[in-house]
Amino acid sequence: MQRIALAISAALAVNGLGLASSFAADANNPVAAPTADTDNQMNRAHDNTRDATNNAGAAVNNSTAAAHDKTETAGDKVRNSLEHATAGTPDANNSAPDAKDIRKSIAALTTEAVTKGDMNHIVNRFVDADRNRIKNSDTYSQDYGENLDGRIEQINKTWKDKYGHSFDIDHANDVFNDQFASVQQGQIGRDATLASAVIGNSEQRNPSNTNNAAGNDKSDENLENGRSIALVTVSGHHGLPALRVPMIHEMPDAWKINVPDSLDAAKLRQNLTDQLTALGSDPSQWPGDENEAYRLVGHRALMAVLNQPVQGAGATMNEGMPGMAK
Repeated sequence: MQRIALAISAALAVNGLGLASSFAADANNPVAAPTADTDNQMNRAHDNTRDATNNAGAAVNNSTAAAHDKTETAGDKVRNSLEHATAGTPDANNSAPDAKDIRKSIAALTTEAVTKGDMNHIVNRFVDADRNRIKNSDTYSQDYGENLDGRIEQINKTWKDKYGHSFDIDHANDVFNDQFASVQQGQIGRDATLASAVIGNSEQRNPSNTNNAAGNDKSDENLENGRSIALVTVSGHHGLPALRVPMIHEMPDAWKINVPDSLDAAKLRQNLTDQLTALGSDPSQWPGDENEAYRLVGHRALMAVLNQPVQGAGATMNEGMPGMAK
């Protein structure tokens, strides 16, 4: 037995624990208590093991995060590539191959401006970053609200009385034709002047990969090189100013308006109310030609989403304002 005890003690000493020299005699306890030196040795061994485990865990986490970032970057590239591929490419024979689709987007926005309770639909006509920001607005859940819905009801009733049927733009390209809405199309990174006009409304864009307060990161801005863009110039008519409508192509194949970053849900609601109130104030002045009347409503709707005031009846009054043609 003595030889066995000595062998165990020697084995422990070889493993660096030195327990044989650290036992304290205790007549009342046959199991020896470790000394302070032994406690320190065991604590250090425990700490070393714990640090090694933590370091291994951190390495795994870092590796996972790096892989996630690479996956997101690859995903963004694929998404951007698809979005570019589904937009037409201007050439010498066709400077705006997506003009019909762009005009259809404006026609849809016009219809949504005079459809009760359609806040969500009209906001979905805006580029990603603008949609996120406006949907994060404090009053977004109020939808159009009773006041605006009342104006819309009045406009629709008067429209039906005057033109004999409900508001319905069947032929967007006849209504928003070249004479009313001319279209320029290009790409960011290739058409500098056009890109400058389209990017102008993104004055508060987020250059970071980290979300900002509105829930946007830079990929939501859709302003990277190669992105398909367009500028619609709306001619001034019926005392209304000419407008520039910046548009950005998004997946799967949609043209969205890049509205000013100053626009939130409350302003959009109030702008639509003001523009439709002005429109409905004297229906006797509405054009006899129904297509021209659709253009008038579309012009008012675009003024609302571009944050243009009702009193802006002349270009000289509002020179330099976002969305105003120069």
